[in-house]
Amino acid sequence: MNKKLLIAISIFVISLALFATKQASAENATDSSATVREKVQEKVEKVLKSPRAYVGTITDISESTIQVSRLVFNTEKEKAGEILQISTTEETTFVNVKTTSKTIKRSDLAIGDFIVAMGYKNGNSVLEAKRILVVSAITPSERVSIMGTVEKAEKTSLTVTIKKTGKAITIKSSKTLKITTTKGGKTQSLDFDEVVKGDRIIAVGIHSGEALDARSIHILSPDEENAKAFPSPSPNVSPSPKASPKAAATP
Repeated sequence: MNKKLLIAISIFVISLALFATKQASAENATDSSATVREKVQEKVEKVLKSPRAYVGTITDISESTIQVSRLVFNTEKEKAGEILQISTTEETTFVNVKTTSKTIKRSDLAIGDFIVAMGYKNGNSVLEAKRILVVSAITPSERVSIMGTVEKAEKTSLTVTIKKTGKAITIKSSKTLKITTTKGGKTQSLDFDEVVKGDRIIAVGIHSGEALDARSIHILSPDEENAKAFPSPSPNVSPSPKASPKAAATP
């Protein structure tokens, strides 16, 4: 066979092989891209098909949508006054559950009503409602829990520095206040005068200004996990000693 012809055939075969490899790579890349798109689409559809609930006060009603101001439970993490859109259809049911549960019409809704709308959110963040409940207004709980150190212990009040903010609050004694601690792995009740300066506590109650109307106080024992969140006291600080247990009366 002519040497030149043999070289030409070899070059043709190599070129054909390279072309086939490139074509296969392109097809694989296309298939991979298509697979990624399909998976993304599946996730989007899954999210859109997940049930959602919008909770808030109706601020506007039109023929096609209901507008609500979303209820905010945590003002530090959630956007106050966010406006949400709700769409309804002939299949949407409306129920007033303020006193007794009764079915109502869409036309019975009014601006100012507090509602819970349940349905599915579309791509425009509009909730396609399947059911809307008119309920009594929900208000976020004012009860909070704080962790802090007792800086001053008086007969009827405690001054506590909150660990998270460094601010001082006052806790007053009351007949309903429950005080506990853990000793030997068991929870024990204490009196108000047994809380002393230097105690690390968790208090639960209603925070108002610089005071906490506490419902419960738990004094953390050294071996409790939460006590690890506090730094060790500096050498020049000497907390007041705990009140000695009352001696039992001699019979």
